[in-house]
Amino acid sequence: MYTLLQKSILFLLTLAVLSSQAQTKKNLTQDDYGKWQTLGATTLSPDGDWYAYQVTVQEDNDTLYAMNRKTNKSYKLAFSSRPEFSKDNKWLAFQTTMAYKDAEKLREQMKPVDLKMGLLNLATGKKEIVQRISNFEFSRNGKFLAITLAPEIGSKEKGSVLLIKNLTDSTTRTIGNVTEYSFNKKSDRLVYIVEAANSAGNTVELFNLKDNSIKILASDTTKFSKLSWQKEGDGLAFYRSFRKNGFEEDNAIVYVYSNLYKNPVMQKFDPETADGFPKGMRISAASRLSLSDDMTTGFFGIKKWTANPLAKKDDK
Repeated sequence: MYTLLQKSILFLLTLAVLSSQAQTKKNLTQDDYGKWQTLGATTLSPDGDWYAYQVTVQEDNDTLYAMNRKTNKSYKLAFSSRPEFSKDNKWLAFQTTMAYKDAEKLREQMKPVDLKMGLLNLATGKKEIVQRISNFEFSRNGKFLAITLAPEIGSKEKGSVLLIKNLTDSTTRTIGNVTEYSFNKKSDRLVYIVEAANSAGNTVELFNLKDNSIKILASDTTKFSKLSWQKEGDGLAFYRSFRKNGFEEDNAIVYVYSNLYKNPVMQKFDPETADGFPKGMRISAASRLSLSDDMTTGFFGIKKWTANPLAKKDDK
């Protein structure tokens, strides 16, 4: 009897709560839809101590939160998204911009909304903002941060300004006209391609991140592309494209720089002079390029030529 009475009281209380909720239910308007929140990008630090998540609002400001699951330390980052933790668990990089309403005004005026990059020291909470960025990436060991700046409006440069930030000593190196770059696995070398607007001085350069020295691996007036590290980062390969009179497409030479830490050697594979290369075929600079683990073999794609008597090698 006592148990039955308890159940009856619980049932009546449940009905009362539901009735109250029904009476206070609010009808949604169009303005309410713009306030809806959803969970956006989420990520964990490599050691699992930190997690970051983005709360997006339909027509309002997005917010990025970073929290430590052990200490409960937390950071709230307004107008931010795209979180990325460094591999040493010390930093959080993120994309940030301006308030939603300010961005809408610029869009209405057909003006660009610049993106910025934020860098948060997870231990101290100190933040640094870099203006007008297009991309960012940590090295594998988390000690360096590569930041690509957005080109200036009307710029005729083919590449972008690349910032290499040393997170240990807070120094920054600026490299102009970069079209490609890549850290090796050990995070002690950075290779990048510099391409001038008039193609007068295109180069492939190897930056030693330990002593800040630079070695020019190749230079030419033609285009370099497809930087590709060997699995352990002990060597790399890339293409140099060129054209021939009477054909529409580019051909390519494969460069291989091997034994980086012992006795570095640069080798080239030129399909124009290589024995046994199939006639009527070319190396496609659009194809994937890779090296075997022992760096004795390169893998690339070949395609047929398209003849065109009117095509000149200087045509773009």
